[in-house]
Amino acid sequence: NVAKPNPLVTTIQPLPADQTSNHQPVFNFSVTNSSSPIAPPVRRVLYQIDTWQGPWLVASSNNGIFSAVTPFLALGSHVLYAYATDGQDATASQNFRPTSPSPVIGQIAAYFFTVMPPATNTTLTSNANPSTIGRFIRLSSTVIGAGGGIPTGTVTFRDGNTFLASATLDVTGIASFLTAGLGVGAHNITASYNGDSTFLPSTSPIFVQTINRAPTTVSLGLAPFSGSNPSTAGQSLTFAAAVGSSFSGTPTGTMTFMDGASSLGSGTANGNGTWNFTTTSLAPGSHPITAVYSGDATYAPSTSSIFSEIIISTGTVSVTTMTVNGSNTSATIYFGVVAGTRGANFVVSVPAATDGDLVVLLEGNKQVGPTLILNSGHTALYTTNLAIGRYQIRATYIGNGTVGGSQSPTVAVQVSPRPNPH
Repeated sequence: NVAKPNPLVTTIQPLPADQTSNHQPVFNFSVTNSSSPIAPPVRRVLYQIDTWQGPWLVASSNNGIFSAVTPFLALGSHVLYAYATDGQDATASQNFRPTSPSPVIGQIAAYFFTVMPPATNTTLTSNANPSTIGRFIRLSSTVIGAGGGIPTGTVTFRDGNTFLASATLDVTGIASFLTAGLGVGAHNITASYNGDSTFLPSTSPIFVQTINRAPTTVSLGLAPFSGSNPSTAGQSLTFAAAVGSSFSGTPTGTMTFMDGASSLGSGTANGNGTWNFTTTSLAPGSHPITAVYSGDATYAPSTSSIFSEIIISTGTVSVTTMTVNGSNTSATIYFGVVAGTRGANFVVSVPAATDGDLVVLLEGNKQVGPTLILNSGHTALYTTNLAIGRYQIRATYIGNGTVGGSQSPTVAVQVSPRPNPH
């Protein structure tokens, strides 16, 4: 007699990549019956996990489609055994053992698979992007487990391949750390979750953290004992510019001194974040001097406020007088919330001047309003609204080459938000 192939063949539907993160995976079975001349219907599929010992479990059936949910499985490799029975199988039972004398109708199928730890998804954020050098930023990583679980363990932060820090996940699955150590430029930051006994490791996409140069300010004035304001034509003037920043260190780079839109030249660096520039070439008139800092690898560019340097001509003596709202010593300007004005009315007089000569109003080293032109009465008028505060304003007559320039006494102007008292 020739042995015939077993007519019942059970096929176990494979898992994707023969892996699952489900501790109780669902399996589907298909059965073919090649019995002839009549193939009895398949009555049931029995299965067992990792062993043939003990009772076999019965798969559920729905119109001839068989499936089963395994018992809870530990992480690692497993094998699923399954076979089918039909109507001819009078003795096959759940207590099947390979040594049993009872006949087995179906072939035993075996399928190897692995229960993997659940996958995780790691993301990375920053509380300040872009930021500036020297400022603390917080880099935070959130790790989410497949199926909604909350992983435990640690996260490693790196800047490219450079280790930055390691932080422990909190009860919400977030790990973070503070740093002020990133240099100027773009940094490719990643957060790598290192996994635990339940969840797989994962790494975030690259997060580009940008660190900008430290902001700067430039202060500008005349160096001590190196000139005056106003000054006379041809007198040596040395301007001094200093770069300030909240970030420690010494700014380098260049400082360009400007007269309006025209460059006067580059300053001489003193090595301590200051630059000097000396000139004797300023002509009579008002010169809006600024110092333009170029910046360097660490410090950002910036420009000073305008320093109004007034150059007067020499010549015969002139006398300049000024009143503000009729006073040549002090003026208090009141204005109410609803009604009133805060206008300051300036009247400048230079009896020795010529029609068309120029006058400049100065508050400290800042020009107030435009350059004024004296009329045929040797007088210039100017009205402006001043912000709340106290001012020390003087008028400077430029001169005309024959009549020398001069400066009025200072008038104190107080602008108050109170209504005019009655």
